[in-house]
Amino acid sequence: MFLLYASIALIAPYSIGCKPSKSGVFDNVTVLIKGLDKTTTEDSILIEFDDSLSKYLNNKPSEIVIIRNQFIPKLETNSVADLTKVQNLTLAGNGIREIQQGTFQNLPNLKVLNLSRNSIEEVRIGIFTDLRMHDLYLDHNKISRIGYKAFSKLHLKNLFLRNNRISRWSKDWFADSSVLVLDMGYNLIEELPPNAFHLMSKPANNSMSIIFTGNQVKKLNSHVFSGVSTYDRIVLDGNSMDRLAPGVFDGVRRVNVLNLNNNSLSEVNADVLGTVQIDVLMLEDNKLRCLSTDIFRMEELDIDGNPISCFCVKTWLDWRDRHSNPSIYHITNLEEECI
Repeated sequence: MFLLYASIALIAPYSIGCKPSKSGVFDNVTVLIKGLDKTTTEDSILIEFDDSLSKYLNNKPSEIVIIRNQFIPKLETNSVADLTKVQNLTLAGNGIREIQQGTFQNLPNLKVLNLSRNSIEEVRIGIFTDLRMHDLYLDHNKISRIGYKAFSKLHLKNLFLRNNRISRWSKDWFADSSVLVLDMGYNLIEELPPNAFHLMSKPANNSMSIIFTGNQVKKLNSHVFSGVSTYDRIVLDGNSMDRLAPGVFDGVRRVNVLNLNNNSLSEVNADVLGTVQIDVLMLEDNKLRCLSTDIFRMEELDIDGNPISCFCVKTWLDWRDRHSNPSIYHITNLEEECI
């Protein structure tokens, strides 16, 4: 009897499930590919199970690769590597939760990487280091953690991190990186620290745009924007700011558009703006009762939706009578209401 049980015990592990199931990073995944040549047609490839894309793509016209709305929970090292022809790679809506370091190695011609609408929770250091692209889409994920220097040595024109769960900002994320447009809209950020962007390298003859629409920023502290001399756009609409600290624009020479719409600002004075040249100042839907004419140095000032007092309007009209080209300040409607 003992020998019979021993035989069963030895045989059972091999008799049950003796044919192992095959799986990989890409398990029954359909890949759409296109060439940039307009004469090439769209092709589709079914990968039954594999850990790498390159063997399926490098011998075909595959400058554009799309894998969308399938199931790929994890990208492993080299799974999306050595795609030497690919210029536009879309991996959107695939339920990706994790990306390992080394996933995107040797992509010399990549211009656009789209990882939007996945379930990514963390951006670790080394995932995107040294990539040179035009656009990186990480919007509509679940990102709440970004590792120290996670975007270091990243060379981009546009980085989209909208609609995630990022609650704090660290200037170390972008050390020695070049990003022209950084979109952090609709996250949970409450505060921007001093010198928030000074570690980001600035391409010659280009100005940076930073977008924090719809976060939870309550105030702007001193020296937040120091270290960058020229901004194309600073967009902070839809936050909870009730004041701007003195020196917030210290070190900044020019801002083309400063958007502070839809906050709770009750005053903006000339000392806060300092010597920075602002071309367009947007202050719609705040709590402003008045603005000193000392700040009237910009080309356009938008103040719709504020409870501006008629006394203040009269001050503006007196100022207008003494200066040229006053129509740019858009006070016609207020003037009519106060007559």
